[in-house]
Order: sequence, then structure tokens, then C-alpha cells
Amino acid sequence: FSHVAMNCFLLIVAGVPIEGFAGSAHTVALFTLGVLGAAACHAVSDPHVGSAPTSDGAAVGLVGMSGGCYALLGVHLSNVVMNWAQLPARWWLLLSLLLLVALDVLQVQLGGAGSATAHAAHLGGYLAGLLVDLCLGRNLVWTRCERLLRVAAALAALGLT
Repeated sequence: FSHVAMNCFLLIVAGVPIEGFAGSAHTVALFTLGVLGAAACHAVSDPHVGSAPTSDGAAVGLVGMSGGCYALLGVHLSNVVMNWAQLPARWWLLLSLLLLVALDVLQVQLGGAGSATAHAAHLGGYLAGLLVDLCLGRNLVWTRCERLLRVAAALAALGLT
């Protein structure tokens, strides 16, 4: 239950600001791509789902919302990187993102190897959101460095597909 509650919390906290900044279609597309990226990363990390059960014998399956939520966190990091100079509360946003990542790492460490959470899916969703938004996200003022970063993100995304 706590995993579902955290996903709902992340969806609201991360999704609403992105929707306000980039629009509903962009937010839905990135959430969906995050779910697909999560599924792909999970399939690569555990191609035989259920072949490596947790300590209590449960298989680590995949449902999908986590990947979308983590994609939204990746979008926030992309937004911070691409619009750093234009963000009024940039340090607060960066600190909040780092705190959420630290809490997730702590949860992984406390959960141990017997956790029934598909952690690779979180990573896949995060990377999908980050890379796709670096390529297609809204940038308020373009710099040469940001254009190069966009090309690098596109190449990284192509390399991962």
C-alpha cells in the first residue's frame, strides 16, 4: 500500500507543475514514455520475470505507475538543467529532487534484496523522462551548451532503444 501511496503522491507533486509549464499533452506523453521505458529496463534487467523470486518467494512483477512517476521526476531534472537561469526557485527545486532521490535510495537500502519492488523500472522511467524531455522539452532561453546537451540526450536515448 505504501508504494501505491508514494506513487500517487509523486504523480500529484511532480505532475501538476509539469502540466502547468509544458501542458497536458506533453505531460501525458512523458508519463506514458516513462512507463514504456520502465517496462523495457525491467525486461532487460530481469528477462525471466519470476525466475528470481524475492526472499519470501514472491515474483517481482511490473505494474507500471512507478515508471511514469519517475519519468516526471526526470522531467523536473531536465527542466532544472535546461532552464536554470530562468527558474526563480531553482535551488529549492534542485534540493527537493535530491531529497526525493535520497529517500528512494534509502527505501531501497532498507527494503533489501527481498523487496518486491522493480527498482530497474524506476531507473528506466527516470531515464526515459530525463532524456526525452532534454530532447523535446520546453526551454525558455537557448544556449549553445543546451543545444549540445539536447543532441547528446538524443544520441543517448537512441543508444538505449
